Formats: sequence, C-alpha cells, structure tokens
Amino acid sequence: MAKKVIIINGPGGVGKDFFVSLVKEFYETPEYRIENVSSIDPVKRALRKHFGWDGETKNDEWRRKMVELHQKYISYNLPLQYLIRRINQVEHGLIFLHIREPEEIQKIKERISEAITTHMSRNQVITPDTTADKYTRNY
Repeated sequence: MAKKVIIINGPGGVGKDFFVSLVKEFYETPEYRIENVSSIDPVKRALRKHFGWDGETKNDEWRRKMVELHQKYISYNLPLQYLIRRINQVEHGLIFLHIREPEEIQKIKERISEAITTHMSRNQVITPDTTADKYTRNY
C-alpha cells in the first residue's frame, strides 16, 4: 500500500476532525495508518508551553493569538516544514493535512502534486471572522 495525502480545508466547527476520526475508525490497520495533522499544531504547542493556554479554550482572544502566531510561523515557512516532516514519517497510510490558508495549500501542492484537496462546510456553522477562516473557500 502507498501513502496518500489529503489536504482538508474549511472553517472551524464544520466537522473536519470528526470526519477524519470516522475514516480512522473504519480504515486504519496496524499496516495502514491514518494520520490527522494540522498546520497549526506547532502554534498550539507553543501557546500551551509558553503562554499558558489550556489547549481547549477557543474564545476570540485565543483564536486571535493563534492566528497571529501562525502568521509569524508562516513568514518563516515553519508550517510547511512541519507538514513535510510529518508526511515523511508515514510509509503506508493516509495523511489528512488541515490547512486553511490558500497560499499554504498551494505550497504543499507544489511539493506533493498528487495530494488531493477537499473543502468541508456545514450550513449550521457560522464561519469565524478570522483571516484563517474567512478565506477557506478560496482554494
């Protein structure tokens, strides 16, 4: 079996993680891993370690901090490096990459042309007014 990369995009709260958890439940085996990786993971780790974030609270203040720090990380190309490193750790499996910014999605597509992109939305969910969320439909 080969490795497959799926870039999953969409605003917060539409069910991206839930979808991946279902795929994992039904398709993961010891020989075929299902990975769920987000470009924001390093930012979340930094907020927990250095700024006292509890890892759960996602109010306007913490969302703003996430977006601001993530933009700084992007300026140093850190999310791309992190995602490529995680992809390379999987030999056989399915890797879901959560990326919201169209420019960041394009960077992965340029490195891994066979990556599939998908956008998730849900009618009942109001898109948060952050730079990370409001442009998700642009890719």
